[in-house]
Amino acid sequence: SVHKMEHYQGFFLKENMGNNAFTYELRWPNAQLRVPKLILGTTKDLKIWSKPAFSEYDESWKVKEYLGLEYFIKLNNSSNPIYIFDNHNHALYFRYKELRNWDIRKGEQDKIALIHIDQHSDLNQNTNTLPTTNLDDVFNFVQTKCNVGNFIEPALKANLISHMDQIRSEYKLLNYQNIHKNYILDIDLDFRAEEMSIEQFDETIKKTKSLIINAKVVTIATSPYFLPQEKAIQLLHILLD
Repeated sequence: SVHKMEHYQGFFLKENMGNNAFTYELRWPNAQLRVPKLILGTTKDLKIWSKPAFSEYDESWKVKEYLGLEYFIKLNNSSNPIYIFDNHNHALYFRYKELRNWDIRKGEQDKIALIHIDQHSDLNQNTNTLPTTNLDDVFNFVQTKCNVGNFIEPALKANLISHMDQIRSEYKLLNYQNIHKNYILDIDLDFRAEEMSIEQFDETIKKTKSLIINAKVVTIATSPYFLPQEKAIQLLHILLD
């Protein structure tokens, strides 16, 4: 079937909601974050854009802005759907869009697990309920009713995923035994930020690649706030080329 990308056409988030709510008051009336267009492409299309994708306070309570990607990318040369984007909450939309197309959610044995490789849990509370009947509603929810730290709870509450394995350390990744047949792999590249002090770099890459190959869907966030985007793009070439 034709892969429709109608929702991610490139736009600015201008309201005091979602990721734009961080530091909104201090950036007002020009408070806006760029959400790029989604394209079918390759890792060659990974570039940094000149408009901020995220904003947060620094130690001295000054507003700092962070650049994101020029395009979100769905890889056109992989056997399973792999999405690359900057702020992590977008994972929820791409995951939902792909899951909709499957017929594997009938029996208990076919539940979908989430394997989440990330420096953070992203399990901050989110009292909003994910609408699960309409892709337009899901898209709006992802932009306005969740942010980079609280997009997983709505998916768990809506039974979009039945189980989650959190991998938050090098040790856990290297010793992780995957028992799931049907799983989504969700990677936040901030797992490889300096403060994580990963020692067995090549081994962790090898382990991650083997999880990528068998995943039903792969979502990868470059996390502008936690990781310089040049480094994120380098990592993506190592993981995917």
